[in-house]
Amino acid sequence: IVPIDGAGIVSGIERANKARIPIFNLNTLATGGEVIGFAGIDHVQLGRIQGQWAVDTLKGKGNVVILEGTTGASSAIERQQGVTETLKKAPGIKVLASTTAKYNRQQAMKVMEDLLTRFPEIDMVLCANDAMALGAKEAIKDARRTMKVVGIDAIPETLEAIQKGEVAGTVDSNGFDQGFVAVDLTAKYLLKDQKPPKDTLVGSGMATVITKENAGTFEKQKAEKFKKFGIKVD
Repeated sequence: IVPIDGAGIVSGIERANKARIPIFNLNTLATGGEVIGFAGIDHVQLGRIQGQWAVDTLKGKGNVVILEGTTGASSAIERQQGVTETLKKAPGIKVLASTTAKYNRQQAMKVMEDLLTRFPEIDMVLCANDAMALGAKEAIKDARRTMKVVGIDAIPETLEAIQKGEVAGTVDSNGFDQGFVAVDLTAKYLLKDQKPPKDTLVGSGMATVITKENAGTFEKQKAEKFKKFGIKVD
């Protein structure tokens, strides 16, 4: 399971527990029920990387807005923690607003439309995932405004938008390795009766913001990794 809401998934896990169906938890921590293990990345570090890039790009001075993930989700809380603790170290950076768009593209577009109406001067939008970055980008485009948008996850559509200059950057959350580790540990549990560790930390991928300048290098690294597993990348 990869829950959007760590609390909302608990009843489902408990039902699976009663049916004696093993559950492996990935990416966002469930807050209850019994799982055989958990694998995830350092979400706080992803937020720090994004926040530091914002500080460096704006040279320590500017107006930013933050689109947060789903309220209560562990990944959202931790990414927000990393971003905010980094921005606080730069007194010249002003956070105009920090609000949830629920990791959702359409919600982010609506939230961004409101923020654009409220604030005439925004230099950068920091989004807790790429879906929200893409939604924010559309709202900005419709309003004929210009500002940098940065997300987290490095999904293909965002990488395309970066190459086109529509999104400034994204941080790799290493979704491939997260998925691989989860399936690998679950398979070993089912086939070899090897109980997974309760906590498995997966590397956070390319430890920098992926921009137009280094997107080609990232894509090459990803293609080489996929090739090892017989996966073709168009």
